[in-house]
This record gives sequence, structure tokens and C-alpha cells, in this order.
Amino acid sequence: MTIKTITPFIMLPVILAISMAGCSKKDGDKVATQVVAKVNGAEISLHQVNHVLSKAGNVPADQLERARKTAVDRLIDQELLSAKAVEEKLDRTPETLMAIELARREVLARARMQQVLAAAPKLTPGDVTKYYVTHPELFGERQVYSLQEITFPPQKAGVADVQALVDKGASMNEIQELLRARNVQFAANAGIRAAEQLPMDMLKVLHGTREGGILLSNSPQGHTVVKVVGIRKVPVDEATARPMIQTFLFNQRAAEATANELKSLKATAKIEYVGSLADLPKPDASTRQGQGAASTNLPALPQLDQMPINTGDNNAKK
Repeated sequence: MTIKTITPFIMLPVILAISMAGCSKKDGDKVATQVVAKVNGAEISLHQVNHVLSKAGNVPADQLERARKTAVDRLIDQELLSAKAVEEKLDRTPETLMAIELARREVLARARMQQVLAAAPKLTPGDVTKYYVTHPELFGERQVYSLQEITFPPQKAGVADVQALVDKGASMNEIQELLRARNVQFAANAGIRAAEQLPMDMLKVLHGTREGGILLSNSPQGHTVVKVVGIRKVPVDEATARPMIQTFLFNQRAAEATANELKSLKATAKIEYVGSLADLPKPDASTRQGQGAASTNLPALPQLDQMPINTGDNNAKK
């Protein structure tokens, strides 16, 4: 059975910023109601409109009435299509039933996590200041790096020899020649990277590296030889960094709360893989895929452009 994904029909770039509740009688013929429209007897409520529009972005005050009308019209369209689908018995097809069940599970899971996040400790101005002060490489001493990179897949053979060349201060060409001699596939690239665009462990090393310095970064995903061609100091004050830090810390705490909740639930749940997956171990929420050199996940500053430059040497000699 093929499971088809149902894309939500309602996509609105607006938000309802005024309340329609509490309407009073006007000229004796309009009574306060929570119903904003009826379609063949089916009611569309104020709460439905508010729920849909609360998930969109802000709208200027002079466009609020138009936004409300657009929202209601879209819900009317959705009700017409939904009713026709039921009439055609599409609500009974295996694909539709599966999609509804998956959507139900997703909504309930999201509701639980919203409850967990609401109970989590709130960010304070002190949290933001502390992060700013303890990460000078990202803010007060932030730098933009012009880099040359050689990346190759994770392996044991040859890595020690590459490290030896790096320690000797060998050129990037010499390192490429070594990889070719060992029949190691590699990619050579150059580009400009701001501090927040680099993996944190690499950034900490680069922050203390002078122009011309070369280092080798290893992770489960592969190896990267990096040469610092140029450095430009572009510090960021706390006021400018504050929105970025707030977003980062919020996302970080949300991820931690999610991981803790899942770890707790899995510790007491009976989870079994069956069939072709029967030999897999019980899932562990504390084990994350893709561990290794993680990015800072801070938003890039808008005034900085990434300028990747491919050197054209993307393959080793076979």
C-alpha cells in the first residue's frame, strides 16, 4: 500500500491580529457569534480562523480586514473540497485513512512537546549576556576567514601521514599529492566563512590560528585539512548579537527538552522491532545520529556573503 502525503491546503502569509469575539448587535440584525461562515450547513468558527492564522507571519494593520476575509475564503474552499471528498468516499481509502492517522499522531506529539516546552525554564537577559561573554570567538572577537580546504572520507590508513605533513607545515599541494599517491578520493575547495558558519570545535582552533596556518580536523563524517589564507576581524556587539543568541539558546533548550522527554519515555516503554528489523537494538534517545563537529547553529549575519570557490580539483588520481 502506498502512503501519500497530504499537503495542507491552507497556506497563508498573514496572521489575525484582531479579535472577532465580543461583537455586539448592529441595527438589531447582527448577533454576536463565534461562527464566521456556513457552507451547506457546516460551520466555520472564529477559533478555526484564529488557529490557522496564528501560524503565519505578521500583517500590517491596514491589511487586517483583507487578511481575515482571505482566511475565511480559504477555509470555505477547504470545506467544499473536504465535503466533496467525503461524498466520493475518499475518506475511506487506505491512503487517506493512513494519512489521517499519521497527522493525528503528529498533532498529539506536537501538543505534548508544547506542554513540555511551556514548563521549561525561561530565558533571561543574564543567559544571553553569559553566552556572549563566554564565546568571544563568535562575537567580541569574531573573525571572517578565507580558507582553503581538502576533504576526504573517514579512514584509518594515511591519516597519520597527513597529520605529519600538517605538523611540518607542508603546502596544500603536498598534501594533495600524498592523497593521490594513496589513491584517496578527495575534494579541494576554497571559500570565505564567518565564525558562526564553522563547526564549533574547528572555530576554537581557528580562532587562535594565524594567517598561513594549517590544521587537520577529524570527525566520523570525514577529515578536513584547512589552511587559513586570510583573516578579517568583524566583531559584533551584544545588542546586535542578542536576537541571534536568543534564537540559538531557545532552540538549544527545546532540543534538550525534547531529548530528555523522549529518553524518559523510552526508558519505561516496551519497544520492539519486528520482521526485517527484529535484530536492531532498542532506540536510545541519548544517542544522536551525526555526532561530531557540530555547527554553532547561530544565524549568519546578513551583511556577510558566503563566497565558495571551487578549485576544480575534486578527484584524486585513480
